[in-house]
Amino acid sequence: MYRTTFTAINRGLVILRLFVVSICFGLFGFASVADVIKFKNGDILSGTLTGISGGHVTFKTDYVSRLLIPQELIDEISTESKFEIKYDSKEIAQPIDNSIDIAQVISARQHVSNGFKPTVGWRNRLETGFLVSTGNSELENYHMSGEAKNVVNNRETTVKGMLARETVASNTVKNQIEAGVNTKLYYQDRWFGSANLDSYRDPLKNVDMRLSASLGIGHRFWEHTHSALIAELGVSRVFEEIKLEMDDQQYGVRWQVDYRQTLLGGRVEAFHTQTGLGLPTSDEFVLSSTNGLRYLLSDRFDVNFRTELQHESDPAEGKQQTDISYIAGLGLSF
Repeated sequence: MYRTTFTAINRGLVILRLFVVSICFGLFGFASVADVIKFKNGDILSGTLTGISGGHVTFKTDYVSRLLIPQELIDEISTESKFEIKYDSKEIAQPIDNSIDIAQVISARQHVSNGFKPTVGWRNRLETGFLVSTGNSELENYHMSGEAKNVVNNRETTVKGMLARETVASNTVKNQIEAGVNTKLYYQDRWFGSANLDSYRDPLKNVDMRLSASLGIGHRFWEHTHSALIAELGVSRVFEEIKLEMDDQQYGVRWQVDYRQTLLGGRVEAFHTQTGLGLPTSDEFVLSSTNGLRYLLSDRFDVNFRTELQHESDPAEGKQQTDISYIAGLGLSF
C-alpha cells in the first residue's frame, strides 16, 4: 500500500511540474527548440530530449532545467537528434519520431559520432564531506574537492583540486593536497592527444612536493548520455622534493581511466576514476583511485558516497603503503 501511495505521489508531482511548465509556455511563448513531447492526455511540451532509461524520459526545458517523466505518460516524441535506441536485444541509431513506441524503449542515449558539440562551455563541480579514514590515519575530519571542465570544439580542458585534512587535539594527522590540469585534443572520432600537469603534497609522508608533467595518447571507448569509458597512457617527467631536498628527477609512465554510468533514469550516477604513475628506473609506482555513487537531489545538488584510495609502493619509513578514505558529502554542479 505504501509503495502504491508513493508511486501516486511521485506521479502527481511530475504532473504538477508539467502543469507549471505548461503555464510558463502559455505566458512567455514557446522556445525555439527542436524536441517535442506529446502526452497521452493531449498536452505538448517543447525542450531538449536527453535520454530514456529506467522507465523515465529525461527532458530539459528553459523553465524547468531537468524533468524525469514516466514513459507511460508519453504518447510520442519528436526530435531531429540521432539517438541509439535499444529494444530488447536490438539497438539502432536513428532520430526518435512518431514511428517509435516509447513504452517499448528500454533505453535511448544520445549518439556521439564526431567528438563534442561545437561549444559546450564550462561545467563546474564542488564537493565537500565528512570522512572516516583507515591506514596511516584513523581519525575524522573534512574533505573538499573541485573540478572545472571547459569543452570547445575538439578540445577539453579540466582543472581539479583536492584537500583532505584531519586534526585531533590541535594536531594535524592528515594533510594532503592535490591539484592538476589536463588537456585533451581529439583528432579523430575516439582518439585524442593529452597533456597533464599533476602536483601532490603530503608532508606527513615526507612528500613536500611531487610534480609530474606528461604527454600521452588516449582512447574514448564510448561516451553518451548514460555512460562513458575513457582511458589514456603517457610518458611523464617526475620531480620530487623529499624532506625539503630535491630527489632525483625521473621519467615515468602515467595512466588514467575514467568511467561513469547512470542508473534509475539518471537519478543515480556510479563513477570510477583511476590515476597511476609508474617509475621504471626505481620500480616504484603511485596509484590513486576514486569509486562512488551520486544521488541527484536537483539539477545542481546531489548527495554522494565514495571511497578514495592512495597507494605508494615505497612509502616513507614508518608509514603504511595504502590510505583509504570513506566519504559522505554534498555536491554542487553549475
